Amino acid sequence: MPPYIPQDPQGEPGSRDLTKAMGVILVALTLNFLPDSGQEVVASRIRGSALAPFIALQTGIASSRVRALRNEDLQARNDSLVAELTARTTLDEENGRLRGLLGLSARLGPAYRPAQVLRPGTQGSRSTFLLDVGTGDGIRANSPVITREGLAGMVTDVQEGAASGMDWTHPDFRASAMTVDGLSSGFIQARAGAFREVDRLLLTGTAFTDDLKPGMVVVTSGLGVFPRGIPIGRVLELYEAEGSWQKSYWIEPFVQVASLTQVLVAREPEEDPSTESAFPDIAEIYRRDGYMNQQERLFRDEQLTDSLRIMQDSVRTLRGLLGFPTGGGL
Repeated sequence: MPPYIPQDPQGEPGSRDLTKAMGVILVALTLNFLPDSGQEVVASRIRGSALAPFIALQTGIASSRVRALRNEDLQARNDSLVAELTARTTLDEENGRLRGLLGLSARLGPAYRPAQVLRPGTQGSRSTFLLDVGTGDGIRANSPVITREGLAGMVTDVQEGAASGMDWTHPDFRASAMTVDGLSSGFIQARAGAFREVDRLLLTGTAFTDDLKPGMVVVTSGLGVFPRGIPIGRVLELYEAEGSWQKSYWIEPFVQVASLTQVLVAREPEEDPSTESAFPDIAEIYRRDGYMNQQERLFRDEQLTDSLRIMQDSVRTLRGLLGFPTGGGL
């Protein structure tokens, strides 16, 4: 075994460090006195060899930062576009509803008064609403409240310039109803769901021998306070058959009360003893307009708009081929 020879901590290792330091200083002085072209050649070789991994790492870090900033910018732009599209879609839907309500109001004439719907927002007022019309506008208690899609509710209390009412989701809401062909009749009442979107209606009291198929349209029958022919909804399925004397059916409502903002309220008509309802029959007006919910109507209106646009483009193309001016409308 060779003998252990202790080394001076300040000896050989320190000498090597000093030698390295002196070498670095010598190289630095040498490079300092080189011409610019020589310094550039040396620097280029160092960057391509010893410093290459560090330069690559720095470049990667810088690129990552740039990509992160670009992603943040793209995300911000995407969020802005989504918000704008959402707002535009909401406005388009509201404009569509208002145009439809305006058209229905024109067909109904002065018998129905446009009104703004306000929700109280207090505890226990889930299925009630306030209206900005009252007795001064010819509104009375039990006046029907309708939209372009159909029956929304009824007025329950009225003052000089305001009124309150309940929509069809209220537990006390009732309406005499029939199928659109008039062959089956019954009574409509509400069945609450966990959320407003899943509230449904139940058609009860139909004859046991009647067999209502899914999709059949149900309207008001004209008995009681509602005029005949206001759309209520479509038959979904059989709920139950009670004994052998009556059946009940689930009804999908046409009017979504959660989105009510503008409605039409029936004004007090002149007394007419020849009619069972206090309000005139409006079945034909709704029949011409079609029975559908809000989403179906918006989709149909969009299709009609697209069809008209395609027709206009075709007419302009034909005019151009025939040498006629292509400007202006059809």
